[in-house]
Amino acid sequence: MTPSSAPRPARPAPAPPRAGERGLVLLEVLVALVIFSAVVLAWSRATDGAVAGAVAANQERALRMLAARKLAEIRAKPSEFEEGAEGGFEEEVDLGEDNPYVDYRWQVEVEEVRATPRGGEDGEDVGFLFSADDADEAPAPADGKAAPKERRLLRLDLTVSYVPAGEEGGDRFHVVTYLPAPEEEGQGAPR
Repeated sequence: MTPSSAPRPARPAPAPPRAGERGLVLLEVLVALVIFSAVVLAWSRATDGAVAGAVAANQERALRMLAARKLAEIRAKPSEFEEGAEGGFEEEVDLGEDNPYVDYRWQVEVEEVRATPRGGEDGEDVGFLFSADDADEAPAPADGKAAPKERRLLRLDLTVSYVPAGEEGGDRFHVVTYLPAPEEEGQGAPR
């Protein structure tokens, strides 16, 4: 026989586990599974929370962006919105594309308000305050000066909302702002 073909000595058989050791190994495996399950559950909850937070932030960003666009449109053509209006954002995408804003709606309510001058004596700046009622009177003009005129403003109350189809409630973004009212025919240019 060659040295490599010589029979190897037999290894001794492992000792049989003692009676208490067999149950201990099973208990160790169960404890490891419970720890592993707890870690996976905590990780999945953290991931779900992060995803939900990202979705909410994205919806809030979209609401703010759409509100800014609609306000810019209203500022450009305030006379088209004097009676208030509402609608969707269908025009925000090119034809042939899926509209990501299908579930977004807007509504604007417009109210005409009057700003009455307050102050303005001895070269002070004239501040305009909204008149609470018709009984308020503007201050008397200084000697030889014309009294500042009351200004017409439009109070815009814009709400952009996100309500997915088939759901109730949803997110809303609300903004109130004031614009100079468009001049009526026969009036001079705004000052």
